[in-house]
Amino acid sequence: MYNDTENYAMTTSTTPLLLTYASDIRSVTHIFIAAVITFGGIISNMLAITGIIRQKNWHGKVINPFYLNLAIADFIVCAVCLPITVVNHLLLNSWILNHSNCKILPTIQVFAITASSLTIIAINFERLYAAITPIRYSLQVNSYKICFIIAFIWIISSIFSLPNIFFLHTSIYSIDGRSFVLCSYVWKKLTSIGYIYIIFSALFYYIIPSVSAVISYRYISTKVSQNGRYLMKDQIELSGVYSLDGSTLSRCPTISRYTRIQRTATRLAIIVTTIHVLTWSGYPTLLLLQLVKALPQKANYLPDLSFSLKIIGFASSGFNPIIYVLNKSAKQPNSRPSRKSRIYSV
Repeated sequence: MYNDTENYAMTTSTTPLLLTYASDIRSVTHIFIAAVITFGGIISNMLAITGIIRQKNWHGKVINPFYLNLAIADFIVCAVCLPITVVNHLLLNSWILNHSNCKILPTIQVFAITASSLTIIAINFERLYAAITPIRYSLQVNSYKICFIIAFIWIISSIFSLPNIFFLHTSIYSIDGRSFVLCSYVWKKLTSIGYIYIIFSALFYYIIPSVSAVISYRYISTKVSQNGRYLMKDQIELSGVYSLDGSTLSRCPTISRYTRIQRTATRLAIIVTTIHVLTWSGYPTLLLLQLVKALPQKANYLPDLSFSLKIIGFASSGFNPIIYVLNKSAKQPNSRPSRKSRIYSV
């Protein structure tokens, strides 16, 4: 997330700290793009959060709590992570805040991004469960269980962000007679832990979401019948499940509406996951390439490349609310069979 300090010579000089600003056309472009993503993401996520909370029949929803959690995490990314990244890049990685903020702000950044990634992973497996056991899913999964999963996501995100508290430090460095402050990781004799942390970052941000999406939707595609319904005819006949009027479940209008909502929810999850994987594929890959020293450590293009890949990754937090607010499955309750058409085995 921040430049490694091994390429700089530490100094005890009392030379005043000089802030170096990047002022070329690339910096202006970076500011403009980052500003659009920041303000657009903040506004869109606020609207998404407000819209989901104001919906009625909250306890009848299953999908919406996940997207509410995703909107909250994305809001933090746009409000905290993006401004820090932009300012730090424009000052050529000169840290202008105090030592405490060097620890706290990056911790919030990792916390929010990890929560966003884990929420998308949870959505993928929720869709997989809906495809594997559609009847059990429709009767057993509810908002309370989903909220328990969300709480677990925030706990894991908190644990994963803790290394920033212990290993991020501010230090005064000197290059060409000019001194400035860096906020960077200092692993000391624990370099192997730093490598492990980078690998796990790549896992959470890119690899696990990608694998979960491939596994989930590959399996879903094999479970969906020719007409695209989750509740397939053979499953219904084997279970002997009927509606109150005696018709099979596949012909019950309420269940048909339920399956349509499930299909729409799956399409939404696929879109959100695809955007997340595509936008976050670059930065973890760059970290891994630097880790194995496949790239020159002092290449002039690395700072701009790293910043650009971060901005692309953060952009998914601005795209997500636009996608799922406009989607019917995010606006409508995740309906279940009504009391009048409750299903039972004969």
